[in-house]
Amino acid sequence: MCTGSFPWPVGKGTMAEQFRGHAWSETSLGSISQWPEKLKATVDIILHADTPRAVFWGTDFTFLYNDRWTDLLGDKHPSILGTSLEKTQPALWEKIKSELKATRETGAPRELKNLQLPVGREQDDDTALFNLRFTPVFSGTGTVAGIISKAALAPINQEFDQLYESSSFQDEKARLRLLAQVVQNSPHFIRVSDTEGNPLFINESALQLIGMDWQEAQKTPVHEFFVEEEREYVEQHVLKSVVENGSWSGELHFQHAKTGNKIPVLYSIFRIDDPQTGTPTHFATITRDLTKQKGTEHKLRKSEELYKSLFESMDEGFFLLDMLYDVSGRPVDFRFAEVNPAFSAHSGLDAGDVAGKRVKEVLPDIEDYWIEQYGEVARTGEPVRFTDYSQPLERIFDVNAFPIAPPSDHRVAVLFKDVTEQVKTKQKLQQHKNRLQTALEIDTVGVLFWGPRYTLTETNQAFLQMSGFGYEEAIGKSWKEFTPDEYYTKSEKAIAELNDTGSTDAYEKEYYRKDGSRWWGLFAPRRINEDEVVEYVVDITERKHREEREHFLLELNDTLRPLYNPDKILEEAMQLLGDYLDVNRVIYLNNKDEDQKFIIKSDYTSGVSSIAGEHLSDKFGTSMWNQLKSGNTYVANNIPDDPALSGKVKKNYNKIETAAKVGVPLVKNDKLVAILAVHQAEAREWTEQEMAIVEETAERTWAYVERSKAEQQLIELKNTLEDRVKKRTRALKSYQKKLQSLTTRLNKTEEHERQRLASELHDNLGQMLTLGKISLQNIQTEDLSGEASDEIATATGIVDEALNYTRELMTELKPPPGSEQEGIKDSLEWVANKMEKNEMEVMLSYDDEKMPLTDEVQTFVYQSVRELLFNVLKHAGVKKARVNVSRQEKNIRVSVEDEGTGFEIGANDPEPDANGGFGLFNIRERMDWIGGDFEIHSEPGTGTRAVIYAPLKKDQPDAAALQGNELTPPAEPEAPPVHSEKIDILLVDDHDMVRRGLRNLIEVQDELIIIAEAGNGREAVDLTRELQPDIVIMDVNMPVMNGIEATEILSEEYPEVQVIGLSLHDQKEVSHKMQRAGASAYLTKDEAFETLTGTIRNIFQADRS
Repeated sequence: MCTGSFPWPVGKGTMAEQFRGHAWSETSLGSISQWPEKLKATVDIILHADTPRAVFWGTDFTFLYNDRWTDLLGDKHPSILGTSLEKTQPALWEKIKSELKATRETGAPRELKNLQLPVGREQDDDTALFNLRFTPVFSGTGTVAGIISKAALAPINQEFDQLYESSSFQDEKARLRLLAQVVQNSPHFIRVSDTEGNPLFINESALQLIGMDWQEAQKTPVHEFFVEEEREYVEQHVLKSVVENGSWSGELHFQHAKTGNKIPVLYSIFRIDDPQTGTPTHFATITRDLTKQKGTEHKLRKSEELYKSLFESMDEGFFLLDMLYDVSGRPVDFRFAEVNPAFSAHSGLDAGDVAGKRVKEVLPDIEDYWIEQYGEVARTGEPVRFTDYSQPLERIFDVNAFPIAPPSDHRVAVLFKDVTEQVKTKQKLQQHKNRLQTALEIDTVGVLFWGPRYTLTETNQAFLQMSGFGYEEAIGKSWKEFTPDEYYTKSEKAIAELNDTGSTDAYEKEYYRKDGSRWWGLFAPRRINEDEVVEYVVDITERKHREEREHFLLELNDTLRPLYNPDKILEEAMQLLGDYLDVNRVIYLNNKDEDQKFIIKSDYTSGVSSIAGEHLSDKFGTSMWNQLKSGNTYVANNIPDDPALSGKVKKNYNKIETAAKVGVPLVKNDKLVAILAVHQAEAREWTEQEMAIVEETAERTWAYVERSKAEQQLIELKNTLEDRVKKRTRALKSYQKKLQSLTTRLNKTEEHERQRLASELHDNLGQMLTLGKISLQNIQTEDLSGEASDEIATATGIVDEALNYTRELMTELKPPPGSEQEGIKDSLEWVANKMEKNEMEVMLSYDDEKMPLTDEVQTFVYQSVRELLFNVLKHAGVKKARVNVSRQEKNIRVSVEDEGTGFEIGANDPEPDANGGFGLFNIRERMDWIGGDFEIHSEPGTGTRAVIYAPLKKDQPDAAALQGNELTPPAEPEAPPVHSEKIDILLVDDHDMVRRGLRNLIEVQDELIIIAEAGNGREAVDLTRELQPDIVIMDVNMPVMNGIEATEILSEEYPEVQVIGLSLHDQKEVSHKMQRAGASAYLTKDEAFETLTGTIRNIFQADRS
């Protein structure tokens, strides 16, 4: 039985519709909603049965029946439904009442046999004999509440035989009369003829079937009863077969004489012989009209096809079972006779493996109650429907089991569905329903149910509390009765969207309360079905008031913030407050001369006169003053009716057109300094929100007024401070510029002095010491006494020491020759080598990229690195540092790192020290000056990393070109010069004295010829291009162009010209640079006078060979 929101009874049959639409309240059973569950269950049983079933309910045996019984009622259906047969069918009642009453009295089943009932709806349809079985239905108290009746056709032939053999018909004539009556009234075609075919007897049914009267039938040969296409067959085959064989039977077709209709018949003809002679005497024909049968057969085939189609395609599982019993008749098993394709999907069992097997073969652990349920259906013939769980299959099934054969066949049909998910869903729905019920009981969310015309059909307590209506007052109201007119458009738009899509976005609007006031709600409707909408609402009145308040205060802030005039601030504030509260007047009072006499500084009015400039005194009541002075807001809702106010005070208020007011005091430092008040010409109930807005406006207005005063003072102070700052900034910038200039000059002066001292040592002292050593060596070649020779040797040693010391000083003051031209790498390697002499290990690493620097930047960089390395040596407590050189966009980046003691950066900012040294400060100033940067990172115990950033050199033309001193290109000789065995020598040195000494040394050699002299590298290149000497004696340190650069040019243009480098420096890096430039040999000047001539010869000979 189906319950819930679906109309009962469930089903699509004619009687199910009749039950749902019948006027039961007019019957003895009453409204269908009040029927007992036992009656509903009994009705469900008969409606689902496929045989004629009826119910007789109650003491008056109210008659209820199913679709199959309607054929037994003739034209009495459907008027007979729900009536007592005693009143509506008295003839039938008389036949069955004794059995009905006996069943009710005894509580035992009864059976009534051979009851003649119609078998069709039309009046001329056949009747048939039926057996009726009456089964009692018990109430909960054990009494018989009703009776189920089941109708089944009675076996007519058996009953007729019994009747024919009864004693009433022992007389032969009586039997013949009986037979004649039976033949004449038989519904079948019966014809008897002689052997010539002449008819002797034709019954009435035969005449009606062929459409003739007796005379016409006598004259018509028998074969002409048939359709034309079968007549020849009847003459030649059928009649001949009867004569020869004695009988013939088969399906043929008569043709109705009047309508011409083709009538299917079962035509049976047989020969009657004389019992004495055995010769034929008559022919008898019995023909049955098959029209109905054919229709029935057609319907049956259609039904079978439909059954097969349903069987194959139905979604539900279906199987036929044959019950199996033990010796005591108890059901113990069943066999699957047939299963449909959907059986597997619902049961999880393979349909092919199940058919023909016993259920205990397939499911050995099947619960007994399944077998018992199906056994009961097979025993009683009553269908059952139930839902239960199968443990072996772990599924829940909805089962409809019903018999399809007599109980003796023990066959039951089972229609079933796997409803595991549906049951779980139902449980979830129930849980959801419970949660929904709980949700409906929440007092913060209103729930409204609207009917087809959007009238309220149901609501919860939360909505009633929001709106102030009682339940009965709210139910039945239209949405328009709750909604102010200005929200009709928004609501109608939401309704249209609901009708189109079933839902709409949440929206806000106001509703009326019962007292006419308004409240704000956030509404979210959803359509449940065609006739019902559910809507949820949350009271957002507080939020809307808060938003309105915040919007007003934001507008107040935005309006007052840019204002600096106190009077303008008051004017705008009162205008905004008056418009927002829709009051008649807003006033602002100041304390005049700190004497507690308040004057109305400014006011806003709407519909009343201005009172600006007036004093506020005790004429408006001492209670108001006392409240204001104590810092409390004064509120008056209805001044004319206020019993606490005197008539004089009321009169004074009436003069200024005020019936309600709110006054807010502004107390600062325990002193009343100002008052903001709002006035209304009529009585008014001030809300908490309105009073809070007045109080907040008063505070903010006061704050902005005081701010404007303070800002005016700040502006004056700012102007004064800005003048001072400008003056001091100019002085600071001037000082900073002078300091940077001083730092740069100091650096340049320091470098200049280094260069000057190094040049002095090289150009003067070094050269003179070299010449002195040459002179001493020349003297040693002469014949001298032993004592003089010793003195000269001692002097020579002293000169050597002086030369070595001079070289050391030169190296300390300035990198060796060529370092600046080679780039920062050589300069830093020079610095690293110098640090090694102080027992400090410096690890250098470089990028592969070229990093060109201007001379000034390169000097600053290597000086800064040297300064940082000396800091490591002096302060870090370690003798190891790492220097990394890399390129970073347009800068060179040099980092100096150690793993020493470190220090606090804040306590060691790069500033001049107490002794006047610049240190890190000097490095930073250097980098700032050249457009670089300097960073230092350190913490105690973690070491220090200092990073220098200096700008790379921009692409520039060759330096010589910038000076306008482009080298002269080599001349094109007419023919290569022819060398004799003489060796032509070009002597290059920037000191005349040194050149003279070298010339004197060389010219004493006959084969060595000095063909020219030069004072710098550029001249040496020009003379070589002109004269193409064999040997060039090249000094390294020279102005304009040094010897390394000149050697590079000559080795590229004239590889056959051999170059011998000379210098005061004895450092390996200088020698390596000359050799890389292309020099064949390198000599220090103090050793040149001993080995120069030999070196010249060796080089020349090596070149010739």
